[in-house]
Amino acid sequence: MAGLVLLHHMSRVELCGFYPEWVNIVNVKYQLDASGRRVVEVHDLSASRYQEFRDAIVRQFDLQVAGELVQGMDEAFQDFSHNEAILGIEWDIWSGFIVVARNDQAEELLESIGRFLEHCLHDSDGKRD
Repeated sequence: MAGLVLLHHMSRVELCGFYPEWVNIVNVKYQLDASGRRVVEVHDLSASRYQEFRDAIVRQFDLQVAGELVQGMDEAFQDFSHNEAILGIEWDIWSGFIVVARNDQAEELLESIGRFLEHCLHDSDGKRD
């Protein structure tokens, strides 16, 4: 993915689009959801940070809106696309912040987004900011 080429040439704030204040963030997890779709999850992210993280990912990977934002008291989700890839960027009270590959074409993009989040949440030694 072309978006990751710039990772080492920009400050973390310039790249990520937010200030890393991650005292409670444990880690970025790669797993399957209950429907068998691949997901990247940041469990301990509060609902108040959903829009900030979503917007940073949308900017970094030039995503296009592919569905309406649905937002409730304990969940928020919206679908995005890039070429043939479709993915959901979500938050819920049980899982935290989640990026879901909605189709097979989104698998590589999902991996790149996971690496982006890891870079934004950790310093070069793998320690949290």
